[in-house]
Amino acid sequence: MELVSEPRTESTWPEIASWYDELVAHGSGPHETAVRSLLGLVPSLSGGTVLDVACGQGLAARALANAGADIVVGIDSAQSMIDIAARRTSSDVAIRWRVDDAERQPVYKYVPIFFCARAVAI
Repeated sequence: MELVSEPRTESTWPEIASWYDELVAHGSGPHETAVRSLLGLVPSLSGGTVLDVACGQGLAARALANAGADIVVGIDSAQSMIDIAARRTSSDVAIRWRVDDAERQPVYKYVPIFFCARAVAI
């Protein structure tokens, strides 16, 4: 069986960003499970630096920051998702939000070690 991927459109996430944010904010189940799993898999984050690739509205990035990571960078290719992530993050949580595309740019320019929390959910 050959897998065929849908053509990627740059407009998809801006069109559904608000809907997706509401879904995650009200508890979607898989997102919370992925974040709990992620936090259970990572070692102590105290003093650590982490990168959340395809961070969406920032649920995992905020959890990683709250778990003790000193530096958290969240990147997403959709400006609308980064805007939502920044709005949902309290001013006392230090997360660097960046619009970038991990498919086109080397994400290691941000941190030496990175992962994608979405991969945990899949």
